[in-house]
Amino acid sequence: MKDSIIKKVGFSSLTVLILFLIWIIISSIKDNQMIYPSVGAIFKAFPKIMTASNLKAFGFTILRVFLNIGICLVAALILAIVTIKVNFIYELIAPLMRLMRTVPFICLSLMIVLFFSRIIAPFIVAIVVILPLMYEGILAGFREIKPNLKDDLALLNIDFGTKLFKVYLPICVPSILLTLLQTMGLSFKVMIMGEYFAQTNNSLGRVLYDVKSNIYMDELFAWTIIIVLIVAAGELALNYWRQKRSSYEY
Repeated sequence: MKDSIIKKVGFSSLTVLILFLIWIIISSIKDNQMIYPSVGAIFKAFPKIMTASNLKAFGFTILRVFLNIGICLVAALILAIVTIKVNFIYELIAPLMRLMRTVPFICLSLMIVLFFSRIIAPFIVAIVVILPLMYEGILAGFREIKPNLKDDLALLNIDFGTKLFKVYLPICVPSILLTLLQTMGLSFKVMIMGEYFAQTNNSLGRVLYDVKSNIYMDELFAWTIIIVLIVAAGELALNYWRQKRSSYEY
C-alpha cells in the first residue's frame, strides 16, 4: 500500500514538473509578464496574497466547503437509506437528480444567485451539483450488498436500524470514502465559483474576482497552486484511509 502511494506521489510530482516546464516555455515565448508571469514571479506572489483579509476569506471558503460536504453527505445517506427501504422512492428522486446533473452550470449559478442571498447562494449551487453525485455513489454501495446477506438478515429477528448501523453502513464505508474522494475537488471548484458569481463577502471567490479585475495573473496562479495542493492533500489522506481499510478487510 505504501509503495502504491509513493508511486502515485512520484507520478504526480513528475506531472507537476512537466507542467512547470511547459509554462516556463510559454512564458518565455510570450514575453508578457502581466498575462504570462514567469514561475519566479508566481512564487514571489505568495507573500503578497498572504494578507489577513485574504487568509480570513480563504478560511471561510474552506469552512463552507467542508460544511457543504457534510450537508451533502448526510442528505445523500438519508436519501439512499430511504431509497433502499422504499423501492418506489427512487423513481421519484431519480428524475430530480438527473435534472440537477444536466442543467448547465452557468445557468444554474445565475438563477440561484438571483434567487438567494450572497451567503446562501454558494451553498445552494454546491449542493445542487454535489448531492446527485454523492447520492448515486452511496446508493450504488448499498446496492452492491449481496442478496444472500439480505436474505440471511431477513431470517433474523433484527430491526432495520440495527441492520443499517451494524451491517449495511460498515459494508458501504468504502463506497462512501470513494464518493468523498471523487467529490472533494469538485466541491472546492463549485463553491469558489458560486462565491465568485454571488460576490460573497469573506470568500476566496470574491478575492479571485478582485484579482481577475486587476489582472494580477501572478496572484491568480499562486492561489490556484494553493487550492490544488490543499485538494491533493485531502484526496491523498482519503485515499490512504480507504486503502488502509481495504487492507484490513482482506
